Amino acid sequence: MPKIQLSKPKDGVLYTVIFSDPDAPSTTDHKFGEWLHYRVVNCPVAADGTVGLAEGDATVAYVGPAPGEGSGKHRYTIVVYEQAAKIDEDGDTISASSGFPPRRSFNSSKYAEERSLTAVAAVRFLAEYDDSVPEAHRKLKGEE
Repeated sequence: MPKIQLSKPKDGVLYTVIFSDPDAPSTTDHKFGEWLHYRVVNCPVAADGTVGLAEGDATVAYVGPAPGEGSGKHRYTIVVYEQAAKIDEDGDTISASSGFPPRRSFNSSKYAEERSLTAVAAVRFLAEYDDSVPEAHRKLKGEE
């Protein structure tokens, strides 16, 4: 799970963090992108400036990067949004073993617009298939 520190956090503001992959299932075929790896809402900011992911409401359980074999280098994105108000996502949660379909074709821009979220920070990195991916896929399928 990432650790996120904001350079200028606002006191009393809650944040949403979305971690996704627009390159699913591959860098040449985005039919399942944006693929949702993690979403946590209502995150406070600690005194050290870190976003309190553990204190927020994880509505999509964390699954690390897991691009398919031979699918190329995927662009992974973590975006931090400032919330206008507390978000109530009762019943809209996805577990770590939920399988692939609930995470497919997510639209973070639409999600942010519907909840009046304002992007305040983002980071993008590349990752490609390695020996840890089969284990991540088994967890997603509920096989572990």
